[in-house]
Amino acid sequence: MPDTLMSNRIAFFADGEILMEHFNLEPSGEVIFDPHYNLSRGYHIPVITAKSGEDEFVIKRVRWGKSMEKSSAPPGITDLDELKKLESDANERALIPLSGFYIWKDEKKKDHPFFVRKIDNTLLYAAAHIFKGDEEPYTEMLMTESNTLIKPISEAMPMIMKRSLGKKWLQGVDLEEIVDEVSAQFIITELTVHRVTKEVKDESKNDPALIQPIPK
Repeated sequence: MPDTLMSNRIAFFADGEILMEHFNLEPSGEVIFDPHYNLSRGYHIPVITAKSGEDEFVIKRVRWGKSMEKSSAPPGITDLDELKKLESDANERALIPLSGFYIWKDEKKKDHPFFVRKIDNTLLYAAAHIFKGDEEPYTEMLMTESNTLIKPISEAMPMIMKRSLGKKWLQGVDLEEIVDEVSAQFIITELTVHRVTKEVKDESKNDPALIQPIPK
């Protein structure tokens, strides 16, 4: 069964200027780039979308998850058929920039979580959709089967991609092409996983110490 906890926590502490340069983003006037080391569902998180009919991108904050409840259940692994269904229901595609994400082994949230990031500390980009919602738009991150590095800990992981494929995703490239490419996006030597403090479980905690490795 996919780990229903692992996509509940992410971290975002990027250099905003670099992100804006990579996507040629215009300043939005919002406080987009405040670092946060323990974002959970219910928070408004940075997302990138494409301008309609243009080869340009915008960044904004959108609520993560249909419910404001931070414990709301995330979706499971998304296969191609489910992706097609989501495409028909969603308002638009989105890309969630991540500094990393947390996973718990075998859904045992009482244990120490693990933090997954790029080994060079550059950003990951998770494919997502934005939906209309009853009160306000919300975003859902797409999930895929874990790679060989993460699979011993969790069966599912965010559908992460490199910037070039992320742009294709936003520009509406065919789903089959995206799915074919995303499976080969990262070799395991590009990612690192390390054990971190149990304090991540406390949603009120937001500190760089949360992502620091601790010994087994």
